[in-house]
Amino acid sequence: MVSRSLLRAAARSNSQMAGTRGTYAGVIVVEAALVDEGLLAEQYADGHYGTTTLTGMSRW
Repeated sequence: MVSRSLLRAAARSNSQMAGTRGTYAGVIVVEAALVDEGLLAEQYADGHYGTTTLTGMSRW
């Protein structure tokens, strides 16, 4: 199960921490789903909720 509130917190904090490991493990689950839907390149499914993941989410 993925928590929306923890995803939102990760989106706020991770984007400021480029090049670091993400703060919430649920991000990798969401990124995998975005990859499956063709909304995120596989190379960016790294558990870090940065600007590329944010763009994929907005496309969804």
